Amino acid sequence: LKEEIRLFYVALTRAKQLMYITATVGKTKSDNFGKSASLGGAGCDLDLISDAIFARTLNIMPSVHFCAFAQEDYDFMQKPPFMASRDINENLAQKIVEAQNFVYPYQEATSLAMKYSVSTLDSMGDENNQSVFEEAALIGSAYHKTMQFIDYFARGEDAVKKEIARLVEQNLMSEEEAQKVNPKDIATCLESELMEYARKVELEGGCMREKSFMMYKPAKDVSDAFSAGDKVLVQGVIDLFINGKTKIIVDFKNSLLNDEDVIKKYKKQLYLYKSAVESAIGAKIDHVVLYSFKTGKVVCL
Repeated sequence: LKEEIRLFYVALTRAKQLMYITATVGKTKSDNFGKSASLGGAGCDLDLISDAIFARTLNIMPSVHFCAFAQEDYDFMQKPPFMASRDINENLAQKIVEAQNFVYPYQEATSLAMKYSVSTLDSMGDENNQSVFEEAALIGSAYHKTMQFIDYFARGEDAVKKEIARLVEQNLMSEEEAQKVNPKDIATCLESELMEYARKVELEGGCMREKSFMMYKPAKDVSDAFSAGDKVLVQGVIDLFINGKTKIIVDFKNSLLNDEDVIKKYKKQLYLYKSAVESAIGAKIDHVVLYSFKTGKVVCL
């Protein structure tokens, strides 16, 4: 209620010359109109200014049009400060109808947030699987944290187990997170041709892990759910950028990547990554790839 009153006050104080306030006044409202309204006693916004109207402290002259009022209501409305009228101004009535039926043409833009995270964009439309998504997100986070801090030169499952233990010991990840990671998945990843190339670039200091970014993009370029051209601020984190002779953006996924719709959704996400990196380094990205821990395969987009 307080928020409604605040907005009503803002509306009342914006007119420069004239203000028209429309309201429906029935018998009960007529009887109460002109009495001070407490915060919980106002039947409508008009009640909040009724006392000031009757006290003539406002430069206002209410005009009431009667359609089917009872005689006692009409008699009441004839009293000051009301200016009663039985005549209908058809032109004015039509304008009121048009105003009430007005549809804001940029309604979609009003639902846009000023900032979106890529992970939020990924999960849009997944409300029905929220609990499943949350668990998958926790597992995915554990895998990403492992790839962020692990030594790329760790080879084999045993070496990966030692690396995960080191991360826990150094408080880089929790014991609970470590239990969500299958060392075999990480070892398979590190044995891939993709990570073999990453190791070579790593020696030259060219690998960037978990690189965050923020940038403005047209809303329609951010998600298929939007068609507005307004720009929104997008923030995200790039899992791995291999900045070697061949420049590759890698996004680690803990899904099978066997669904075309899923891959299509990731394409949108990685387009944002590619755009952010190219803008930051002033160079073209050669490849954007997804790596699946579930299958051990690389999907080029």
